[in-house]
Amino acid sequence: MMTTTDGDHETSGAFPLTRWELVADVNRVESSVRERATAELCRIYWYPLYAFVRRKGYSAPDAEDVTQELFARLIGKAALGAANKDRGKLRTYLLTAINRLLTEQWRRQKAQKRGGDVTILSIEAEEAEKRYANEPRTEESPETIFDRRWAYALLGEVEKRLEQDYRKRGKEDLFRALKSRLGNESDDAIPYAEIAEQLGMKPSNIKVQMHRLRERFRQFVRQEVKETVSQESDADEELQHLFAALRG
Repeated sequence: MMTTTDGDHETSGAFPLTRWELVADVNRVESSVRERATAELCRIYWYPLYAFVRRKGYSAPDAEDVTQELFARLIGKAALGAANKDRGKLRTYLLTAINRLLTEQWRRQKAQKRGGDVTILSIEAEEAEKRYANEPRTEESPETIFDRRWAYALLGEVEKRLEQDYRKRGKEDLFRALKSRLGNESDDAIPYAEIAEQLGMKPSNIKVQMHRLRERFRQFVRQEVKETVSQESDADEELQHLFAALRG
């Protein structure tokens, strides 16, 4: 468990399970544990996988089905059953798994089953297509889009955990007021004076709180990345790779 401090007091970060531990839980005997772990992995990572398959040229229904199939195999141990953190980066592992699935004549096999299968997890197909429609119209490879969406998923988890952290300390309003300035120091950023007036604080105090939020954000990003790599020493390389994907 991660412990951080903002200068007033310490707080325990909300990192109960690493991503590799969730993968391991998918193969536990208890059905409730399997379902919780699979649902959590799907919630975080289904869209990067979906967008990857769409960029490969598959239709929206096929992309939805193949993403479902990947998680079905994860439950059935056919694709990721032997997964463990010694295998390296979870990002690379899932990308390899879905590529393997696509090369197994998946479309032919799935076409025979379509209409009769039970949905493994809820995937909002309409939402997925709306998000995919907003992908840049470039010649970028499916792998590039996958890496960028993986990075966005990671940052989304960091924001969620930061909000939970601030809520536990009774500072949810402060977080919501400051989060728009994370990574944004341009002229169109909300002025500190405006945030201070909104919260009934001095602008100088807001700047201090902004500094603490950025420090906590960096800590949480690193912790999130560490959860998806096999060795802590790999975290810096993975961080560089994902931020490069975002800049791209």
